[in-house]
Amino acid sequence: MKRVIYRTLGCKLNQVETDQIMSELSRRRVGMPVDGEDNPDLILVNTCAVTEKAAAKSRQMVSKMSRLYPDAEITVMGCSAAMDRDQFGHIDRVTKVIGTDERFDTEWWSDLSTDSGIGRDIQIKPISILQNRSRPRLKIQDGCEQNCSYCIIPSLRGKQRSVPLEDLLFTIRQMITEGAAEIVLTGVRIGSWGSDLHKKLSLLNLLEYLPEIPDIPRIRLGSIEPWELSEELIELVNGCSDICSHLHIPLQHTDPCVLERMCRPHLDRTLSLLKEAKNSNPALAIGIDLISGFPGETEEQFGNLIDTISDQPISYLHAFRFSARPGTPAYEYENQISPKIAKSRVEKLISIGAQKREHFIRSQEGKQFIAIPDKVNKDSEWVKAVTDNYIKLSVPAQGIAPGQPILVMLQTVSDHGCIGLPV
Repeated sequence: MKRVIYRTLGCKLNQVETDQIMSELSRRRVGMPVDGEDNPDLILVNTCAVTEKAAAKSRQMVSKMSRLYPDAEITVMGCSAAMDRDQFGHIDRVTKVIGTDERFDTEWWSDLSTDSGIGRDIQIKPISILQNRSRPRLKIQDGCEQNCSYCIIPSLRGKQRSVPLEDLLFTIRQMITEGAAEIVLTGVRIGSWGSDLHKKLSLLNLLEYLPEIPDIPRIRLGSIEPWELSEELIELVNGCSDICSHLHIPLQHTDPCVLERMCRPHLDRTLSLLKEAKNSNPALAIGIDLISGFPGETEEQFGNLIDTISDQPISYLHAFRFSARPGTPAYEYENQISPKIAKSRVEKLISIGAQKREHFIRSQEGKQFIAIPDKVNKDSEWVKAVTDNYIKLSVPAQGIAPGQPILVMLQTVSDHGCIGLPV
């Protein structure tokens, strides 16, 4: 087998797809994963292009691998590879540059294996979850047709494509067999799952069905677009013990004028739903994504964003500076915001997010949670664990088995993080 080093940049979906390729190459005994201390034959770099910074990091990673492993061949794949084929192709040791769906074709594997059974169906086959046995991610769909004015992803990943229900159920049963304690549903836009299937279904249909599977572990939702949030979905999240008390909503902005330029719907109904959801379940974690420094964003519009977010019952936020991506309408917009102003605005949002996070965690002190520990380091006195409402804890390692759910009490919150003690 070829010795392969894998490197992944960007989103959780990218990591899932790297794991799929790694699993398939290992299963067919044509590629053996090795770590950075080994001398690899091949390096696979799965890239990201969602922002200019992400694309730059992707190029830097490929260049670094070229310097570190001058005897290895490098295959560059993914979104940034699809955008910047020529740039990657000129880096030493790069022998293949392939896009997004191409990652699941047979052609680029031709020098690794003559097995014609490898093909596009790798996208929906059950994968080994040895890389994250306790909390594996399950890709339920790919692609997006919303075409937000700033987003390059639809042109790189294509139209909405749902993984059929029967394939998801097969993979979930495999994950249960392999010891999954939590399954994280992921995709480009998971709220659109099922809309393109022959028998149209919805994410709500999927979530209603999953708890009926014997021994189902808890289910965590990935990011859900604001317009795909509904009263029924919130009621199910708050009322079903098998679904984590956690919502992550990419609001991106709240000012109506900015949202219109982003080609995104207004948020009045979504913001009301989030407040209702939190009132119904105070333990619910609500995370959001925000973009600031969008072209034409005035001080007044940014102030509106600050006021709205400050009034929302969010638990944490991710704030990003607008990144102009060639090929998107926003790249051509007038009134681009200076990087200095955009950076300052993002820093203000991050500060608000930190305050919100601290307030949420302190509101949960003294309460009990089921937490799932990550890998247990034999030399460490503590192990990291995650509650269903997405609080990351440090738990005493003694007697803790990786991936084995434990009942803990959130006892203290300090500058060093959260401490959970087994109950």
